[in-house]
Amino acid sequence: MKWSISASQVDAQTWDIAFKATIDKGWHVYAQEHYGDDGPMPTVLAFDTVPNFTLSGTATESGESTNEGIDPVFEMKGKACKGRVRCTQRIRSD
Repeated sequence: MKWSISASQVDAQTWDIAFKATIDKGWHVYAQEHYGDDGPMPTVLAFDTVPNFTLSGTATESGESTNEGIDPVFEMKGKACKGRVRCTQRIRSD
């Protein structure tokens, strides 16, 4: 899997940070949702605290090929992305 990160300014105090992943063929990443202790590990975006900046909402995600259904390994409903996935987190300066 290969990741890239970019930022785009929305207005004078707001930026969108985009995390883009290209997932190797035959692999996938699970959504950010928590499925419980018996489910898959969700994708987690962890942010360090930076003075004068705050997170605005939670990260959104979209995938080139997002599958939702019963996961054959965990035998529970879940969501996973294949191909390319993009997670975006909005931040604001104080």
